[in-house]
Amino acid sequence: MKNINNISELNSYLGIEPSKHSGLDIQSYVKGKSEKLVESPPICINFYVIAYKRYKNMNLKKFGQTDGDPDNGFIYFLKPGDVYEWSDEGEWEGFHIAIHEEFLKEYNNFIFNFFSYSTKEALFLTTDEEKEVKLMFTQGYTEFLKKDSSLKIILSYCNVLLALVEKYYKRQFTSRKTTYNRVVQDFQSLLNEYMNVNQKQNNLPTVTELADKLHVTPNYLSDLLKEFTGKTAIELIHIQTIYLAKDKLRNSSLSVSEIAFSLGFEYPTYFSRLFKQQTGKSPSQYRNQ
Repeated sequence: MKNINNISELNSYLGIEPSKHSGLDIQSYVKGKSEKLVESPPICINFYVIAYKRYKNMNLKKFGQTDGDPDNGFIYFLKPGDVYEWSDEGEWEGFHIAIHEEFLKEYNNFIFNFFSYSTKEALFLTTDEEKEVKLMFTQGYTEFLKKDSSLKIILSYCNVLLALVEKYYKRQFTSRKTTYNRVVQDFQSLLNEYMNVNQKQNNLPTVTELADKLHVTPNYLSDLLKEFTGKTAIELIHIQTIYLAKDKLRNSSLSVSEIAFSLGFEYPTYFSRLFKQQTGKSPSQYRNQ
């Protein structure tokens, strides 16, 4: 498998124009394409990619499209370490923005959870949303091509684009309410089961473990739960943990440290801090009230 370590390598591999900037690149696929864009074995991308595509005729289930989703263009993401491959995807057009990890760190207002979503968690755009997204890509690309292009202006278009994506993902969560209500219920069932079984092994469940069982990425799960419950995955785990801690404080003679260890906390001080954050009282104060 070929590792693509920087943007210049990607452009060379795809047979498209070299990037004008080492940390940021915008490419358009409206015009002619290279043979490499038709098919590729697995490649490992070591930077971020935001891709917008519109296919003339293709089943988009591999990108997570559901029966109720719009049948227009869509946006998906690649992050450092992701492996991606494609083959004979038919006629399509679109854009991509490639962003080096170090460049992204420099502009922390670009940090969004959806950068860590998988390709099967794509955003499917309504007709009006697609118009706005295409406008931002087009204006950013147009500025990028100018000889006297302004990085500040390009970043402004990117910033608006990312804000729109965040807004539209919230719409997609809502429009998939029936499906995602089941995911929320399954998460709660898994959490209850994990707490009942694994507390005997002194382990706390992690967001990653629960997300894996639900076949979604951790960030996507947290954003989904936040939209439907008002709490992220880790917040819901903490709420359940404190519920069990309260029961142990009321109905056992275990010390605070022993309760902390029994719930999977390596450091009792961290448990005490979390307990006070959640309840407004220390474990000892709660037990003695």
